Formats: sequence, structure tokens, C-alpha cells
Amino acid sequence: MPTAAVIGCGDVSSVHFEAIAANPKIDLVAVCDTDPGRLAAAVAAFDVAGFADHQQLIEEMRPDVVHNARRITNTSPSPLTASRTGSTSS
Repeated sequence: MPTAAVIGCGDVSSVHFEAIAANPKIDLVAVCDTDPGRLAAAVAAFDVAGFADHQQLIEEMRPDVVHNARRITNTSPSPLTASRTGSTSS
């Protein structure tokens, strides 16, 4: 089964989590956020691995799809990291 990860667990992430949950052919395996509270809440809610560093998430979990749910003002290169490792960023 294809796997997915979500980078960014703030307000926008709910749309991404809902889309993943609505597709029984995709398995959410990890989430990432630099805010410890948001990260802990997502890990508990979805029973998945949690990471504060997106590169570590991608290297360790190797998800097939990476959902970029970060704020637009955040200029971290996580989508580029995902594409270099063969994951698809959305």
C-alpha cells in the first residue's frame, strides 16, 4: 500500500489528513512539525511516527507521497528534499 506523510500539523493540515483518511488505498505513516504541541497532538490523533525534522522523516520513513501543509510564509526546502528522495510532494 502506498504511504503518505504530512509536513506541518497546523490548521491547514486538517484538509490533508481528511484527504488521506478518505482514501483506503493510502496509509498515513508519519507527521512532522517543529511545534512540539502540534506534533504530539497529530501523533496521538493518528497513531503514527512523529518528527520535528522533515529530512529525518523522509530518510527514515521513505513515504511515497509527502503532503506539504506548512504555511506559505515558511520557506523551508521540504518539498525539494522530498522530490530529491523520490517522494512526491503535494
